Amino acid sequence: MTTEVGVLCTRVRLEEKRLIAALIEIGLAGLPLPPTDSPLPIQPLSGNPVGGKRSISTAHVVIDRLMDRTTAAVLAPYWRSSGWQMIDGGAAASLDRLAVSRLLVEAGIPRPETALVLSETSGLEALESFGGVGTLLPLRPGTEELPLLDREIAEAVLEHRQGLGQGPDAISLMQQGVGSADNRSVVTVVDGVAIATAGSITGADVRRVGCLAEETARILGATLLGVTVVGIEGRPVVWDVAAAPQFRMAKPQGELTVEAAVANLVSRMMDGVTSGVNAGQAAMFSAEVTQDVVLSA
Repeated sequence: MTTEVGVLCTRVRLEEKRLIAALIEIGLAGLPLPPTDSPLPIQPLSGNPVGGKRSISTAHVVIDRLMDRTTAAVLAPYWRSSGWQMIDGGAAASLDRLAVSRLLVEAGIPRPETALVLSETSGLEALESFGGVGTLLPLRPGTEELPLLDREIAEAVLEHRQGLGQGPDAISLMQQGVGSADNRSVVTVVDGVAIATAGSITGADVRRVGCLAEETARILGATLLGVTVVGIEGRPVVWDVAAAPQFRMAKPQGELTVEAAVANLVSRMMDGVTSGVNAGQAAMFSAEVTQDVVLSA
């Protein structure tokens, strides 16, 4: 029987295509695992959804690549508790930005000055304390950060978000300063090692930033994590993390690409057991598994 590796995603983008190709190269079948339309059992795992559709019951490992982090926050812990081994962002796979930030701060990871804001009034007060420039990060992971370059912009953004209603849409973190393109890099960490970096930080600082990203991943218990690092007043700080990082533009720091490092990790997790899957057959995704998955660039 072919040894399958589930790639939890709704769209097979370039990153997922590279991961699947790297898995094929080591003799494994990487198959897209979309969030199912069938109900999932919460009693002891039966190996199949309640509705009877086939799940990837032969998968030993699931790689979390969901862009919808609200869904991922439920599914990643579900697959783990159901007996699958997960390659994911650890705590960042299921926690919001506030919870992740608190974990990092408590562990001594350098972070920008940050405030929790629940209203337009508190947001404007925080912005003023930050010297009139800040960045709003919605609590929901994966949502875009919003740079606030002056009070007028902040008033418009905060008023709009408060108008969205209660709950996560009305609550955000505000960080001091702006992580512009000329002072930030994103490091992709696989199994505790900084594998690739994309961004403006270069030279000797790359290793320094890589070490900070590795420590961040260790604290969060992540086996696959994107860590955004911004240089503030001459020192690197962790600006944000991504449980399903984009790495298509990342430059490898060593011999391994991100996808190769993930494939190696999968192999180790399986104790080196491979199945000699035929590459051509593995590339033809099972219709039952991929029927709800969109292939994209």
